[in-house]
Amino acid sequence: MKLRIVRAALLLFALMLTGCQSKGYGQVIEDNWDISIPEDYELLYEASSDLGFHGDNERYHVFAYSESSELADIVTWLDDATINARVAEILNGLKVEEKYRPTARSGLKRYTFRKEGSSRMYWYFDAVNGLLYVVEDFF
Repeated sequence: MKLRIVRAALLLFALMLTGCQSKGYGQVIEDNWDISIPEDYELLYEASSDLGFHGDNERYHVFAYSESSELADIVTWLDDATINARVAEILNGLKVEEKYRPTARSGLKRYTFRKEGSSRMYWYFDAVNGLLYVVEDFF
């Protein structure tokens, strides 16, 4: 009887832990950058470099949204489709395939977040296709 109670408690605990982690990478962005992205995304692609001695690394994610209107108002987007040279360097280093990269085209918007030190997060938003490209550069 006691063994059943212990097993049930362990199963419940495991289910609770699984539920706590179900928010996905959007929660990591919120924890690291103090900004949240809408949770109704599909993660299309992810890549990251090895963690450096000082915690430095690069991460890249592509999120797809069926309804991208929520993203339109999340930050003040710049109507500039320029792909930053540092972003291109990161994507090359991570060996990201062309089909998962943002391309400079009409309608692509961008925004850059800065943290103390040199850490940056670059967002590219393709409203037409409902894609959010997130490049994180931690120093």
